Amino acid sequence: MRRRLSLASLLLCLAVAPALAQRVECGVLTRKVTHMVRPAYPEAARAAGIQGEVVLEARVGKQGEIRKLRVVKSAHPLLTEAAVSAVQQWRYEPIRLNGTAVEFEATIRVRLVLPKKKTKQGAAPGGARKGFLRLDPGLTPRANSN
Repeated sequence: MRRRLSLASLLLCLAVAPALAQRVECGVLTRKVTHMVRPAYPEAARAAGIQGEVVLEARVGKQGEIRKLRVVKSAHPLLTEAAVSAVQQWRYEPIRLNGTAVEFEATIRVRLVLPKKKTKQGAAPGGARKGFLRLDPGLTPRANSN
């Protein structure tokens, strides 16, 4: 049975017995991406009309660097390659827990969508030509105390 700890209990636990607190799950931590590289839409995917979402799970190091990246779900291998290549270059602001930088995990969603076809009246809405990229750097923080 899993129990949830309040932030005060969590900090006390980490201060008193850091060896016992291996994993910390907490919804109050905030993450800020300090360097975000946008993926290039693959020409082969564009020509084939391939679009969709790539979901990645990242292990972020104490200095904010991407240490490990795992593909959770992908609409197509061409999109996966573009998303992984870009996200590996991302940098996060380090998360500090009790004054100490900690590694954490982030779920990252990269959505690559082609612009709508031109209509009889003119260009695609918003003048988009190269495809739309939506990047979500992770909304559910999980930190490791190690």
